[in-house]
Amino acid sequence: MYYWECENSIRPPLIVIAGPTGVGKTAASVRLAKEINGEIVSADSMQIYKYMDIGTAKVTKEEMEGVPHHLIDILEPDEDYDVTRFKEMAKEAVSGILKRGRVPIVCGGTGFYIQALLYDIDFTEEGDREASERIRERYYKEAEELGRRAVHERLLKIDPLSYERIPANNLKRVVRALEFYELHGEPISAHNDREKEKRSRSPYDYRLFALTDDRQRLYDRIDRRVDLMMERGLLNEVRELRKMGIRRDATSMQAIGYRELLRYLDETEQGADTSAEEWRRAGTGLTEPKPMNISETKKLDTAAFCGTEPHGRAASEDSFRNSIVDGIVDEDELLKKAVDDIKKNSRHYAKRQLTWLRREPEVIEINISETGDIADEFKKHLYGNGDIPGGI
Repeated sequence: MYYWECENSIRPPLIVIAGPTGVGKTAASVRLAKEINGEIVSADSMQIYKYMDIGTAKVTKEEMEGVPHHLIDILEPDEDYDVTRFKEMAKEAVSGILKRGRVPIVCGGTGFYIQALLYDIDFTEEGDREASERIRERYYKEAEELGRRAVHERLLKIDPLSYERIPANNLKRVVRALEFYELHGEPISAHNDREKEKRSRSPYDYRLFALTDDRQRLYDRIDRRVDLMMERGLLNEVRELRKMGIRRDATSMQAIGYRELLRYLDETEQGADTSAEEWRRAGTGLTEPKPMNISETKKLDTAAFCGTEPHGRAASEDSFRNSIVDGIVDEDELLKKAVDDIKKNSRHYAKRQLTWLRREPEVIEINISETGDIADEFKKHLYGNGDIPGGI
């Protein structure tokens, strides 16, 4: 008897299958759904977008094997999608699944989203909309003029925790934290931590599974996956989205794979006629790069291409210089750099996902390399109502 069939099970059941990118969550969730009469709700922040199939590794009709999926392929790429909207849509989907007498299975790697659903966390508070818009506009303009890091530094004085938690590259969340402080007079980190205390009062009787693997094996799989995406036409997919007029600063274009290839396409068109400062500004999505002549190009601010900005936004100085010969861009070199950045950023993302999972108190770890039949392993933890084994 499954735990939700026991007499003392009062709250509605919810199964969550999480884990780092590329670990095999999709196949595992489909396998379990077929065994327990389940339906799947995606907790992926990018698979909800149409026309973004290859780069998001979106589940195909064939891979679904007849299992109903929700929150997949339903939004236009120029629409916003955030944790608040996800929670609203996911709760509706879960409710519908339960009414049909089936078991909801949430599958994805966006930990922020999963937390919001599991613990009914409210990450936002209503305020003066006009004031919010004015504040956001001011900070976005500052980012355009001074760069994202300058805006990020503002967090250090008013909200050190958010400064540490939010990467400088994530301008949307940085601005949200600054906006929240101005509107409510308290750090958004304090608000969020207060909301997270709700975890002990989850509206669901849930089981949270974390699929893991040996780190090097996972990283090798991620690299192969990126190569396969390129072979399947990821670059053309990004080109088509660009032709559709999807802006660089659209939520959908922040996805790993898309932002790196958008930069590549911009670089190959602008070539040596774009200054490092212009690229830094273009990265904010608030202005388009302006052409420069070759003499101006010699004055490039190469500092923008040194080091490692968050998520690989800046190329290395050597890579950039080597890709330009007498003002002519070496497209092959730039494409190789973009693909390498996708792999690197994907590995970093997987590491962050694992870090989040390690913080969850009741997570059930399943190492896929040490497991035979994944469905049997799931069911072993779903029978009865006893203590939940696990811990990463």
